[in-house]
Amino acid sequence: MPKVFANLDRLRPYFKALKIFILENDSTDDTLEQIQIYAKGRSGICARGMRGIDRSVPVRTERLAHLRNGLIGWLRRETGFKLDDLVLVLDCDEVNAEPWDLEDWPGVLNWFLSQKDAAAVFANQRGPYYDLWALRHPQRCPVDVWQHVLELHCREPQLSDLELIEKAFQPWQFSLDPLAAPERVNSAFGGLGFYKMEWLRLNEGAYSGSMSRWIDHPDRGMRLIRWQVAEHVAFHAGLRAAGGSLWIHPGLINWTTAVLPDLRPDPSSWRHLSF
Repeated sequence: MPKVFANLDRLRPYFKALKIFILENDSTDDTLEQIQIYAKGRSGICARGMRGIDRSVPVRTERLAHLRNGLIGWLRRETGFKLDDLVLVLDCDEVNAEPWDLEDWPGVLNWFLSQKDAAAVFANQRGPYYDLWALRHPQRCPVDVWQHVLELHCREPQLSDLELIEKAFQPWQFSLDPLAAPERVNSAFGGLGFYKMEWLRLNEGAYSGSMSRWIDHPDRGMRLIRWQVAEHVAFHAGLRAAGGSLWIHPGLINWTTAVLPDLRPDPSSWRHLSF
């Protein structure tokens, strides 16, 4: 986390003012202490710890949706923000712990600001693009990859978890050249996204972390399940419904995935997404 905070500090010279809101819940390590250390002596930082959320909202993606909706609600109510402000939403984990190469970021943001209908722009990685779950693109990834795993399991129950992951994820894996043109998407995140405040105010949608669906289970027949989904997709649908466009800018690099041995998730992860 200190490495993520160091990246935020490196952004300060690029903006007239920077206000940082850090939201934490129910951590059991030194996360809260690290946040307090960072906030001490720095201006423009609002940090809040949320206790008991793990118990009241036990499903991970529903919890993420709940917390993100709370943060967006606060932004909409806060009178100190202007419609032409930018809002940077990011995950405070290893995705943003690598020192950001900010050389191309001013050009990215100038492009973003020049596009009147652009509501948000999302990060790319140097190497394979990693956040397929939040991605929706007509060609690159038109499906929910984890739902695809579930559907494959129902059709081909003989496949192992590893075979399911390889079959579901492999067709959609890709890399974006950092020098390539921005790509319009229906949803994305990649651990980091800039949003225009004016579009956040127009968005009548909300983050949503689950859905209900019927599945034809090979052993149990038709059954209704609750299934975790990437919470960003519903929120981004609201931005598009308001008339906004969403983009991945290949030059907005936040992480080097090319050096990682394997980006594939734990093969058994999909078994924990129903509840």
